[in-house]
Amino acid sequence: FGYVRPTLNLGAKQALNLPDVPTLAAHDVTADVVWKLEEAWLIERSRTDNPSAWTLWRAILRAYPSEFLASAFFAFWEDATNILLPVFLRFFVQYLNGSRDLLDGILFAAALALTSMLQTVTHHLLYFLTMRMGWNLRMGFTALVHKKILALPSAAIRQNSSGKLFNIISTDVLRFDNFLPSCQFIWTTPVSMAVIAYLIAMQVGWRAMLAGMAVNILVVVLQTIFGAQLGELRRQTVGFTDQRVRTTSEVLSAMLTVKAYCWEWPFSLLLHHARLREAGVILKSQRFKAINLAMYFSVPALASLAIFGVRYAEDKPFVLADNLAVIALLQVLRGIIGLKLARCMETGMECFVTLQRLCALFCQPEMGVGLGHGHPPHPPRKGAAVNGANGTVDTAAAQDAAGSGDGASDLVVSMQDVCFMWPRDAVAAVEQQTQGATAKKKKHDKDNSNG
Repeated sequence: FGYVRPTLNLGAKQALNLPDVPTLAAHDVTADVVWKLEEAWLIERSRTDNPSAWTLWRAILRAYPSEFLASAFFAFWEDATNILLPVFLRFFVQYLNGSRDLLDGILFAAALALTSMLQTVTHHLLYFLTMRMGWNLRMGFTALVHKKILALPSAAIRQNSSGKLFNIISTDVLRFDNFLPSCQFIWTTPVSMAVIAYLIAMQVGWRAMLAGMAVNILVVVLQTIFGAQLGELRRQTVGFTDQRVRTTSEVLSAMLTVKAYCWEWPFSLLLHHARLREAGVILKSQRFKAINLAMYFSVPALASLAIFGVRYAEDKPFVLADNLAVIALLQVLRGIIGLKLARCMETGMECFVTLQRLCALFCQPEMGVGLGHGHPPHPPRKGAAVNGANGTVDTAAAQDAAGSGDGASDLVVSMQDVCFMWPRDAVAAVEQQTQGATAKKKKHDKDNSNG
């Protein structure tokens, strides 16, 4: 995030203006993001003719392969540095107790400092990459939904209510921002649990380790169940939200009729009950999230009770360095299971529901050129020529056809998927023939044919 330092320094000296704001990174330009996602979706559709086999997950992985690999690398090293800190802490405590010499103490203190610095760097790099993917997917899918709506026939638009489309654009796409920062923890968590279990067994024995890990495994099972329940509640929530937004839109569009017949109170009750149904489902989902948060705070204490209880039952001695290392490892495990995995399970199921809704929308038949026909035009670059889906617009050919005298007055030039670029201070006018002008033209043509 150091790129904002010059802007902050300039803002401390004077008021910032629009030219002072740095330009957007090429990776985040909306045209590039939309083109990348659309091309990946077209490749996914070309794999098979069976729409049920199409999935947006493969399209997302195809659009951002390097970002997912880089985030997986940083996620591995973040968990690795978190696990290494308790290990070095154990050796440093042994030095403080006099079990090791001064050189070992200096080396382990330096290792603690360097590991902590490495953990900070990998943490920020991981979340920057994943958050960047999240907002790019949100922008890209929002643009693709708009493009899909423009390509749908009117019958399909009537089937997709305005409430559903508005809900997809306004709330569903936000699930990418919530899920992408924690998506890599779904595979790093089992690896970290296995490593931490081995390290705990080396300190307190296998029986005590099994007792403590049983508590953590029980939490993982409960989080998996809660994640499935949250996914089902999310499906119910979006259904009730779509219905509420559609009803509200219909009431507002017919407000003159509602006022004329004094129907304000019945429709107010209808909208009130719709809100209550939606709020009831949201309340259930918040209860599951509250239970996950409660387990996050209670798991280390319960796991410590199980480990040291077994240790006491076995009549084994308690060593300060080993006990501190075990407690520190349990705190690391609490962050991995209670925070990272819980966040992944909560937001992952909601994001899965969003992808299902987007895929169902994108699989609908289109008219003309849309998300299901051909390859998307590459986003325009600075100084690029005006071109369309099938090449550059040939104005000279149109002028030759108009000047040939054969139907010159009826010449109509049609352009599709064309990008125009004007200078900042230029003014452009677009003229559209109205219905009245079209009727006059048809009458004039009819009179000429009769004459």
